[in-house]
Amino acid sequence: MTEKRKSSKHTANSAQAITYGAGGKSLRVIIAGGGTGGHLFPGIAIAQAFTGKDPGSEILFVGAGNTFEKTTVEKADFNHKSISAEGIKGRGYLKQLRSVLKIPKGMFESFKIIRAFKPDLVVGVGSYSSGPLVITARLLGVKIALHEQNIIPGITNNILSRFADRVYVSFEETKKRLPPQKAILAGNPLRREIVYAAGKNVPADSSDRDKPFTVLIL
Repeated sequence: MTEKRKSSKHTANSAQAITYGAGGKSLRVIIAGGGTGGHLFPGIAIAQAFTGKDPGSEILFVGAGNTFEKTTVEKADFNHKSISAEGIKGRGYLKQLRSVLKIPKGMFESFKIIRAFKPDLVVGVGSYSSGPLVITARLLGVKIALHEQNIIPGITNNILSRFADRVYVSFEETKKRLPPQKAILAGNPLRREIVYAAGKNVPADSSDRDKPFTVLIL
């Protein structure tokens, strides 16, 4: 697998802390989680930072495998595998029970993926689908980093923080809600195409080029 597009300085910098192991040998990294854009797009930005720092890095996304997740990852030119996983929160008792019963199967599938891929690092980006793989990775002695995009950590990352080596957060306030010795402020990484598109709107000779840009979401 080869990353086809040029790396972005800004994208790499925004995820620099999370790529703490890069720079020596080429790393094999699993990005665990996704499901929705809020989790998946930061995961893609992190993956781009690894391949931007070292094109020899091998990245594998592992998630629940919904259509949005698979097509988005493949469009970004990364490989994807699916495990059995379902959300628990906000569901009826029978669906919650079914979700819980899927956890052992998801962990077994995670075990096979980890043994085959042999990752140097697993990065959990949140959502229920990251749980089985991150826990299995811990049992197998693989280094674990998490990235939390929200001020208040999600349920999955809150639980998984007990197993992680480092937890990267987007807001200073979030550090108060996680193990203090693990929480590191890293910001929310941006995909290189977002940084590129924003840069095109700033004249090359503009004094505002190095200033933060503002995004309005309606």
